[in-house]
Amino acid sequence: VQLLGTPLEAIKRAEDRDALLLRFVNESRSPGALWVRPARRPARAYLVNLREEPLEGAELPLDEDGAVALEAAPWQVLTLAFEF
Repeated sequence: VQLLGTPLEAIKRAEDRDALLLRFVNESRSPGALWVRPARRPARAYLVNLREEPLEGAELPLDEDGAVALEAAPWQVLTLAFEF
């Protein structure tokens, strides 16, 4: 996994599906950019809550390399799921 921006706080496998979860925390008063590219191209990427439940409308676009770019609001916790 290659990362840029907001710090990665945790990485783990999902409890109920074949997905890799990455949790980020923007510990700043300013918005923070986030860019993640897994070593393998994922089939899909989306945001989940702390219970690992997909958020409504949280499907994220992948670029040609399978990377995701998004912005974290100040003090926001983001959990990103990649399915392969």
